[in-house]
Amino acid sequence: MVRKSIGIVSGPLLLFSFSFLAGCGNVYERLEEGQWRVVEQVIPVVKNESSPDVLRASIRDGGTGREILPGSAVWIRIEPRSGSLRDPKTLASLPRAEGWLWVGHTDAPNLTRLAKFGSPFLRESIVGMREGGRLRVYANTTRTGPLVLPTGGFLMQFAYKSNWRQLIPAGGADLSGDYQYVEIAGEGDYDIHIGRVCESQLRQKESRLRQWGYVFNMGDQHYKFARDGLLAWLAIEVDCGAEKIHLEKGPAYGFDTPGYRDNPLLSWYESFETVANRGR
Repeated sequence: MVRKSIGIVSGPLLLFSFSFLAGCGNVYERLEEGQWRVVEQVIPVVKNESSPDVLRASIRDGGTGREILPGSAVWIRIEPRSGSLRDPKTLASLPRAEGWLWVGHTDAPNLTRLAKFGSPFLRESIVGMREGGRLRVYANTTRTGPLVLPTGGFLMQFAYKSNWRQLIPAGGADLSGDYQYVEIAGEGDYDIHIGRVCESQLRQKESRLRQWGYVFNMGDQHYKFARDGLLAWLAIEVDCGAEKIHLEKGPAYGFDTPGYRDNPLLSWYESFETVANRGR
């Protein structure tokens, strides 16, 4: 069994605290840990009709292995024939990119705000193909926007930004702490090679972090004595028969607004690590 875990996603922890004052800060903390549960709602994927001069896909080889169904996890490789692939960590062009693509959709309200699963066009275009297949995609990204392949199965959609007391959508180098993706960045043709096609389950876990302690408030900071907030994790369990792969990210905090603004946690990630390390 191979277990691959994707690390915790978090930006700078910039909720300012006056914990240097005696008796201030998180005097007591507790984590009420939840259980992993399967996200039941998987909506069948419907093919998009795209303008041929902007975005189109054509099957060059349908493949002969396992069929891609809505909800499958698929290992794909993208190779540019023209155009380029962008690596957001370095802004460099790549000769090719590989990663897991989860083919499905969910109606769960929190999940649609919490994570992104990559380009709907790419995910929809490979449904019905089989292992070993090859798809040719033409994209004019100046008109479509980026087509994203998460290399770790999905992207956390929220991350901290300096001096903001809220979470904002990921997407730019200055907005997101999650860079585990590549994107089709230039106009041109791209070959998509279908590798493994595996069964998968999308899972979510929520835990409640509670804090007690006086915080000296200044300006627009209004920490209550008793504070609590939801932390969320997301995972894709990939079953390839002899190999099981676990793709996980978390915790994330702030997706359950407006409670986040009404009763913010103090230094939530440091607080979470303190509580989590007690049981180790």
